[in-house]
Amino acid sequence: MSNDPEVKRHVEKLEALQREEDVQGVVDALGELLKTVSRTFRPTDLAHSLQSLRGTVSVLKGDTDRCLVRYELAFRDWLSDTRDQEKHKLLQFELRQLIRTFFAEVEGTMYSARQVILWAHERGEVGLSVPEQALLREESYRFDSKAKAAVAKPAFGNALDSLLLTFTVIPRVFGSQSSLDLSRFGWQAFRELLEVRNAVTHPKELINLVVNAEVVTKKLPAARKWYYGSLVAAVDDAELRDLLRGVG
Repeated sequence: MSNDPEVKRHVEKLEALQREEDVQGVVDALGELLKTVSRTFRPTDLAHSLQSLRGTVSVLKGDTDRCLVRYELAFRDWLSDTRDQEKHKLLQFELRQLIRTFFAEVEGTMYSARQVILWAHERGEVGLSVPEQALLREESYRFDSKAKAAVAKPAFGNALDSLLLTFTVIPRVFGSQSSLDLSRFGWQAFRELLEVRNAVTHPKELINLVVNAEVVTKKLPAARKWYYGSLVAAVDDAELRDLLRGVG
């Protein structure tokens, strides 16, 4: 662990939230930890940057894999007696948990991928326009009348726009001619699954909290396969490809 007191504080908070199984709390805490570490952590080359990306993918992929196992157990248990309300409640809990965890996986790995791009830019390995830099850093600017200067502030943009920008820019880091394929069913499934996640996390009606199991049996595997297939195509790295082999 880093000796930096701020980093230690974030790690302790993250570990506590993991023990409590607070998925959204873990997502937020992980983001804060990554931001804190990234302020001082600067990979010396692209290979070093890829170690960070692979590590993030490995941890968050493992979280979703574990949630999948838990969902499958709950589903089989519910099938043994579909009239049992407690079994149905547990099944719904695992469905919601799985969807939230998958998008925590996406957001965490996308943040790491954006860092790979920004580090490469700082080392002079890839050129980025000013708007691209701001979007990748999730920043906007305002004029501070006291400082009499323009200052950066956090900007929380559209999740899909951020993902598409990252997948569009990152091939330039690796000198790849890869282009994002938005014609496949996986992309459609990804967007539909995101709508389900949004409904679950910001329910306008109680019915929004009831998740159709078809989401897991059809949309989640397709969305996850499309997402990681796009990442592997954009990032020319054999170890990452091996890590993600068979994901779906």
